[in-house]
Order: sequence, then C-alpha cells, then structure tokens
Amino acid sequence: MPSDHGSFFEHHQGKPISVLDIMLEYRDSQVTDVKNIVQELNEDLNHHLFYVDAPVSARKTFSAVLYALEQARSGRKTVIAQPSVACVKEWFLKANMLAGNIPVKQFHQECCAENDVRGELMRYLKQPSKVGEVILVTQQCLFGLMHFHHASDWDLIVDEIPSVDDKIEIKLPKHFPMITDLIEVKSTGAETSVVQAKDQASESILKGYAENTGDDAVANVFQEIARSLLSKHHVVEVHNQNYHRTIEGDTKDKNGETIPLVFFIRMMPTIFDEFRTTTIMGAVFNYSLLSQLWTNELVEFTEHKGITRGLSFSEAENGNRLVIKVLNAEEGYSKTLGRKEQIIDGEVVTNKEVMLNAIKYEFGDEPFAYLVNKDTEKLAKSIFK
Repeated sequence: MPSDHGSFFEHHQGKPISVLDIMLEYRDSQVTDVKNIVQELNEDLNHHLFYVDAPVSARKTFSAVLYALEQARSGRKTVIAQPSVACVKEWFLKANMLAGNIPVKQFHQECCAENDVRGELMRYLKQPSKVGEVILVTQQCLFGLMHFHHASDWDLIVDEIPSVDDKIEIKLPKHFPMITDLIEVKSTGAETSVVQAKDQASESILKGYAENTGDDAVANVFQEIARSLLSKHHVVEVHNQNYHRTIEGDTKDKNGETIPLVFFIRMMPTIFDEFRTTTIMGAVFNYSLLSQLWTNELVEFTEHKGITRGLSFSEAENGNRLVIKVLNAEEGYSKTLGRKEQIIDGEVVTNKEVMLNAIKYEFGDEPFAYLVNKDTEKLAKSIFK
C-alpha cells in the first residue's frame, strides 16, 4: 500500500531487498514516515480495537515493530504477542538492531529463570518504568496470565490471529471428582452446558491449581482448565452426555479405550478491554473465526493505518492462478474416519490410503509438494513415490 509520507516504504516496494538491509537503513537514516503515521494515529484514538489484514510476507511484523519503537520514542509502551518462542527470539534481535536507547525485552521459557515465564512477566509488569518500551512474549504466555498489571498503559499488538476457541481433554476414569466436585453445570440446551466454579471454597482450590506455585504434578493436570474457569474473559462449556458419562463412571468406549472429559473454551473480546489499544494482525482477517464470532458480540474493529501503511503489499498477486480442491467427506475428516477400512477390488484398505491415492491420481505425472502429519509420513511417501 503506497505511503503518503516521504516514502521510505515505497522506496523498497517490489525490490529484492532483505529485511535486515531495510532495518540497517532505517537505523542509520532520519526517517519521518513512521513518526508522521504515529502522530496521525495518536490524534484519532477514539477506537480501541484495530486490525491489520495482509497476506503472508507482506512485512506485517516488521511494520509493527517499527511502529512500536516509534511509539516508545514518544513514551508509549507496547507488548507484541507472537505465535511462538522462535518468533519472539527472532524479532527481539531485529528490534534491538533498530531500538537505539529504547528498552526492548523478551519473555519466554528459554530466557526466564526456572521456566517461570508468566511469573517473571507479572513481576516485571508490577513495577512499571516511566519510559517508553517494547516487550515481546508468546500468545500462550499473554493469554495465560491471570492479570496484566497496568494494562491501560500498554498498547497490545497480537501478531497472527489468535484462536478464540479451544478444548481441553483430560482422561479421568477414577479421579474426576478432583475437578467435577469443584464445578457446576448450567444447561444451555439439550446438548451443552456452561461450566463455572461451584462456590468460593471451590474457587480457592481452582486458584491453587491455576497458580501451581509448588510445581505439583497433579495440579499441573488441571492448571489450564482452572485458569479458564477463573477467567472472566472465557466461557467454558461441556457436552452434557460426555460430562454425565464421566461423573457416572462410564468412561470406556466400545473398544475399551478411556473417553476423556472434554471442556470447550471460548475466548471473549473483553480480554482486551483493559489495554490502551489492541491490534490484531493476520491474513483475511474479516473471514477469521475471531472476526466472525466477535462481530456477533457487536465488536467493531478499525483498520490500523500506521502499521498497514508500512506493508510491502496488501494483496497477493496471481491469486487467480490458485485452484483449491477439497476431498469431501460427508461426516467430516478425522483420524477415526481415516483408520476405517473398506474392501476395494478384494483388498482391505483404509480410508486414508484411498484419499492419498485419490490425490496421486488427481496430480497424475505432474510434480507436487505435500505436507502431512508425522503419523502419515511413511504411508504418503510410499504412495507418492
């Protein structure tokens, strides 16, 4: 997307230049683009939630880091939540190349004492500095915090659209009372119920599970579900049949395998309410599950002009050349479906073998790349050879 300012970004569009080269040039130049964009956006902060919608390799993260550093030069604080430890480490190094005297910090399991990432981050946030700064964390760390201290002082940038729905499966054929005795279910229909803590005493035990300060192995089993149950920003549900089978001790399927107790967790948009602003970045944002679900909650996102203006492009080229073909399975594909067998030409084969052979037939003699789960690698290699 073209820039209206001086055009540091335009200068590089369409040219094969590395991010490192751009960073070095930015560090050594008197660039006004980002400063002007920050000033524009600060004049119009009536909005709280922003989005950046751009394809892969459009330099969303690079533009966001530049923006965050310029914010810091104005005394603002920004936390960038990334999808993995590898991303945090990579962009921590790159951000420091640009930062000058701006503090840039990282929090993840490889740099925090005793692997206590959340604890170390919370202790840091309790004693805020008076200067602008940038910190980088993983999304898992950020969304797992019980509380983000002084959140109203921070702008949040979520790099890649987070998952708003999750599930936790725990096999509890005997010890299910350790969690079910602490919760109550309120039916929302014939199939599902909302789950919440039963009373204050139960909340206290759940808090012990959630914090697990003694690194107890048993508490660790229930840590994530306890955090979700205690969070005012998550809704926890169960399927009624699955829940009642568990508390009645009926936890074996027809093959004698243990059926897990399954909790479904949905993250609510209120999780971002306390931050000064929140920006979520990702491809086809408006088609994401987050956008679709939260639109129903009357949440309104505004395009982040500052970060978007720094992108190298906003639409992928040659999209018309892409053809997507879907192997349709009426009941929806699953590992169970893939393992099911059928007889074809007198030979017993699994559905997975049938699907892989169909893919091979579709491509014929044309070369193609493929990506499969680890448990399918050997089979795929034997069929596609």
